Amino acid sequence: MVQTDYHRVRARFEESYSAGTTSKGLSTKRIAQLAYRLRQGNVQTVSDLGAGNGEISIELAKRGFSVTAYDISETALDVLQQNATTKRVAINTRLQNIANIASLPTEPQGAFICINTFPFLKSEDRSALANYMRTHTLPNGYVAITGWKEDDEHPAGIDIQKELITPFGPWTIHHFSEEGGTLKDGTKVTKLEFLVQNRKPISHSFC
Repeated sequence: MVQTDYHRVRARFEESYSAGTTSKGLSTKRIAQLAYRLRQGNVQTVSDLGAGNGEISIELAKRGFSVTAYDISETALDVLQQNATTKRVAINTRLQNIANIASLPTEPQGAFICINTFPFLKSEDRSALANYMRTHTLPNGYVAITGWKEDDEHPAGIDIQKELITPFGPWTIHHFSEEGGTLKDGTKVTKLEFLVQNRKPISHSFC
């Protein structure tokens, strides 16, 4: 079962990042594809929600985007800044729980990305965060979410229809995939990738 006690989530990731055992797991190719999409929408600002050690934030910053990284783990953000310094890029960091919507920026953003963080939120917080991103994304901007839902034998995790499809229903879906996989603890899951753009649907082109 995915942990939704945020104190325990913080402690878990503090330990993982201190040990250097946590990776965001998005390939450089996938990041390049994401950056291409963002440029198509003339995106300049990106909020990385649950940025971890900064793998994705840094790659986007290297490509010229202005990135603000949010994470619940102070250790993760320390590692992120060390990595950013090594790569000679500037990234703004914010130590906070992204489930606390009131603490997120009030000004619209060009893009929000939430990579492998969504499943760690409570269901009601996932829905609230999805609605927040929908209402705070600039025209032609993007929202990218990856994560997983547990399989039919372990029915938990993301409710795709309620927490992803419905909140972003009027937007253009550029990519949506479900693929079987296994977590490190052996749990069978369906891995999710979801990329939407803030404009009226003109097509559903899945890449």
